[in-house]
Amino acid sequence: MLETINFPPSNEYRTGSSNEPIAFFLEVLPNSIRFDLLLGYFSSSAINLLSLGFAQFLYNGGTVRMVTNHILSPNDKRAVSDGLQTQASHYEFSIADYGRIKMTLDEYGRHFFHCLAWLFASKKIEILIVKPAGARGIAHYKSGVFYDKIGKAVKFKSSCNFTAYGLMENLEELEVKRSWSSKVEEAAVQEYQQYFSSIWNKSASFVEYLSTNDVEHAIMNDFGDRSIEELMVDEQKLLRKKLQILGNYQVRMIIDRLEQEMEKRVASYVKEPFFPYEIPRAYQDEAYINWKGKGYKGIFAMATGTGKTLTALNCILREFKKKGSYRGIVIVPTIELVNQWVEEIEGFNFRNIIRVSSQNKNWREDIQMITVLSSTEENYSFFVVTTYRSFTHKRFQKLLHRFPKDTILIADEAHNLGSNSILPLLEDFPLVKRIGLSATPERVYDEEGTKAIDAFFEDYPPYTFEYSMARALEAGYLSKYLYYPILVELTAEELEKYTEISASLAKFFGSDSEESNAAMEKLLLLRKQIIHKASNKLSAFDKLIKSLKEKNKLNHTLVYAPEGYFDDLFIDSESLGSLNIEENRICELYASRIRRISPETKISLFHAGTKDRAFILDQFAQADLNILVSMKCLDEGVDVPRTEQAIFCASTGNPRQFVQRRGRILRKSPGKHLATIYDMVVVPSKSHRVGNYNTEKRLIESELKRVYEFAGLALNQMEALERVQPVLNLYDIDKQI
Repeated sequence: MLETINFPPSNEYRTGSSNEPIAFFLEVLPNSIRFDLLLGYFSSSAINLLSLGFAQFLYNGGTVRMVTNHILSPNDKRAVSDGLQTQASHYEFSIADYGRIKMTLDEYGRHFFHCLAWLFASKKIEILIVKPAGARGIAHYKSGVFYDKIGKAVKFKSSCNFTAYGLMENLEELEVKRSWSSKVEEAAVQEYQQYFSSIWNKSASFVEYLSTNDVEHAIMNDFGDRSIEELMVDEQKLLRKKLQILGNYQVRMIIDRLEQEMEKRVASYVKEPFFPYEIPRAYQDEAYINWKGKGYKGIFAMATGTGKTLTALNCILREFKKKGSYRGIVIVPTIELVNQWVEEIEGFNFRNIIRVSSQNKNWREDIQMITVLSSTEENYSFFVVTTYRSFTHKRFQKLLHRFPKDTILIADEAHNLGSNSILPLLEDFPLVKRIGLSATPERVYDEEGTKAIDAFFEDYPPYTFEYSMARALEAGYLSKYLYYPILVELTAEELEKYTEISASLAKFFGSDSEESNAAMEKLLLLRKQIIHKASNKLSAFDKLIKSLKEKNKLNHTLVYAPEGYFDDLFIDSESLGSLNIEENRICELYASRIRRISPETKISLFHAGTKDRAFILDQFAQADLNILVSMKCLDEGVDVPRTEQAIFCASTGNPRQFVQRRGRILRKSPGKHLATIYDMVVVPSKSHRVGNYNTEKRLIESELKRVYEFAGLALNQMEALERVQPVLNLYDIDKQI
């Protein structure tokens, strides 16, 4: 309660004194359930600086009403606009998860601004933008009033703006009045309440009310009063200011006390795991019911972007509610996915989580510990998250047999279980409860591997639970999209080589020896590379980039470039310019084409060797990077929801790859209303038949698998198919949609 705070006898706070202005906010926030602010400049950097107190305020169910002027930083403007235009359900945040909210508010990247947008969308923060009626000035208030749950109120008037600079950089002072202290102070609080209400209810004649469209970027205008410095605060500056806070003895004591009190409070309220968002989606509970009904074994065939992770963890949560304990092992393809899964598991308030990967050198000892504790404590709970590579480790396999028999296995991207290195490990597998997750459970060109996976989960199509992309699009869980196939002809040299390889393949037809199979595999790969790296894609790509530049539509673009190096291509080395043919990947060639056409466009490569990948994705989400040029590493697990358009330069006939790539692009994101896919489709010729008719027709039919799949759910389905109609007519191929 506000009455429990030891306010200074003078009711005044000053920089450099034992009562710092920032200490006022840190103390009143956790003791309040709402507050009203009349502000001049507002910056979310203040929320970041006060993250501990603000997270506790939100955990109380707190709400903010804020009147401010029309000058914001670009990031804040974007977050406000996204929040006001988007439903809260589009953001996966919950006040019930204090730990996640505190962690998010304490950083200042993409997740922070998503959280800020959610606060506006969920009306945890409401904003009114004003300026003086009939005047050229701006709103310049610096005051507010805090309320607790029993109706007590504290009014403050400050010399500082509600920004990081205002709270920490300047010499400032702040004065408070309390509704319970005296009749004079009570009257001051009531008078302020009436004044604020007249503005908030839009009955104040001295105020002109503006829309978010009227918000101006501080960086573009110099309004004086240090507005740019106050609003444009980067992470390094914020970090320095936080260190200043920690270095102040009086403030440090307040922070330590607040943390201790909140730890006790959270421990008393949140002892058990819970679903981290409002409620599970209906289909997530449906998946659990189906899985339980099939004897706790099954495959969840769910489109990318529909929440496979949450669906699987909801199954373990439902089991916990019956048994009072949880035990799970999750297998994933990459270390990045290990970290993503751990974050999601922590979001459910599951504890005792062990990472098994090269990043945790002590994983053996950690697992030995949980196997011992599980054998002595009936309800001991844990989670183990491992990569497939670590899963195959002999030591891990030995320890696996010591796990309790009721431990639930979750295999993410479950098609990986069908690889030759893993299949032998599935025999006599000790854990009977199993969930397989994949957008595409079938292994392409590997019927035996697919059968083995189905047998392991005792599940066959139609699987235990299926949630298609069509269903997700209809329900609004994925972004609707436009699809534009772009026909690309093979050169004469490429077609000749393709035909030559096809003729060689025909010689092995009917043979089943190991030597024949090895030779065929090599020839198939060589033929695939010709399509994958068709050199005419470069001119088609140049034309598309020029068109997008003219329309000012290069932002939030993801380019899927072919894998490999320049010497694998049928292109003239002179076209590479100054690029080193021995050292640079093909993706660098595509990036260089963009730079040549649009030098001002900011581009980054994103491949297996890229460092600071999380930072790059954050820059892309904030539009500090316009285009990502990527390769195969974005196929599994890495989320790029801010992508608004994608250019597929890497042809693939593998359904798993192109379905996953499309799913990455269709993920919902604040401010994103529609996705666009441009797809390079390789054909022998667009106008006449060349070479061997049957060989050419098979090539086209292979490429059209992807076209049919993508066009089938696109908003412009018929337009997309019309683009490939000339080739369909040329080779007497019927539309399959």
